[in-house]
Amino acid sequence: MSKISDEKLIIAAIKGNNQAIKLLKNRAKLGIQAVLEKRGMQGSGNDVKVLESQILEKVFNALPDYTFQHPFQTWVYRIASNMAVQHKKNTTVQRPVRKNYGEKLPSKALMTLSHTPIRDKHPPLITIDPEIRSLVALLNQSSDIQTFSSCSGHPKQGKWNPYGGWISMIPTGNPCNTLKFLVGLLGLLDNTITIQAVNHEHKDKGASADAIRKRYHQLDADALFRSSVPIVIVNVFVQIFVFQPEVERRLQIWKQLIASIRDLITDADELDSVIGTPEAAVKCLQHAVQQLPFINSVRFVRSLEGYPILQFQTKADLALCQWCLDVASRIDMYLHKAGCSGAGTEENANFTMKWTFALQPFLNPELIPLPHLITTQSEPRTRKDHLKIWQLIELAVAEQLGLTKT
Repeated sequence: MSKISDEKLIIAAIKGNNQAIKLLKNRAKLGIQAVLEKRGMQGSGNDVKVLESQILEKVFNALPDYTFQHPFQTWVYRIASNMAVQHKKNTTVQRPVRKNYGEKLPSKALMTLSHTPIRDKHPPLITIDPEIRSLVALLNQSSDIQTFSSCSGHPKQGKWNPYGGWISMIPTGNPCNTLKFLVGLLGLLDNTITIQAVNHEHKDKGASADAIRKRYHQLDADALFRSSVPIVIVNVFVQIFVFQPEVERRLQIWKQLIASIRDLITDADELDSVIGTPEAAVKCLQHAVQQLPFINSVRFVRSLEGYPILQFQTKADLALCQWCLDVASRIDMYLHKAGCSGAGTEENANFTMKWTFALQPFLNPELIPLPHLITTQSEPRTRKDHLKIWQLIELAVAEQLGLTKT
């Protein structure tokens, strides 16, 4: 297996092949160690080992977003270099300079600190590719969505992103409203005709097989309509925080939260165990969510204050977006009863649930496997298909916003 290319190993690793993951980690470690050695950070010290482990973790957490546009080792080199530079900045003590006669002067960084402008919470929107400029503008007309990053996957150089590009967005208010928008949007695009689960909520929006077929035919995309594989997926990333200083109250919130969504998690026997601390509650929920075949990753992390945070990520089709909406609705209902707010921050709320979404054309099941779907083997879609998918999304968004009629 050592002769297999990095690209094939990545695909196998994303699918969960343990041997591929192990071999890919060994290859990534060699690249990371080379970067650290080049920057004079080699050795067996604990700090170096911790940094190496952090870089490796970042590489594998970002693996589903690897675009194959550059060699894997080049990609690892960039991540390792950026983290090594940041590590040095964080650990280097700024020393004051001295005049010739011994008097200390404040360092330049200290003298200019008060003039440093405050940076925006989100980076400025990157230049939008022409293929999706009007689509991004349409999405921003929704009162429930704010886009903050996008890529059509069609650079001018002629190469294109086999993952299909993305439009990243965050809710502007209650995430349930954003999820309802996305469920409705996928319902309007569902070429697999699995719309029964949400059809009753969107009868007035024409969510029927005939209406969907008409939309595809309008763009001469009948072949896409007949495909057994969805054309659009949503990358969903969720963070759940409970920032309550009182331990018993924090434990109670986590327990009630788990109880509110228990029936939405199949085979959740772990949730019936005795829980004595907030950390145990989060790890219990983490273990249960990890058993779901459609969840890409689940992580237990801590805030700067030491509070536990649960993060999970999934690639969602229509049915999974509906599941996420059910989860969000249950949590929102629980928060309302408990008198908490789910839209607050660490400073002003006991509970926060943060959602981030990325709308993506679904081009290649080999690169983004959806294990919860039973689909026939499908060839990767072409560049022509790719552009038509973006156009179909634009038609559906316009209809969702009530700006056009089919």
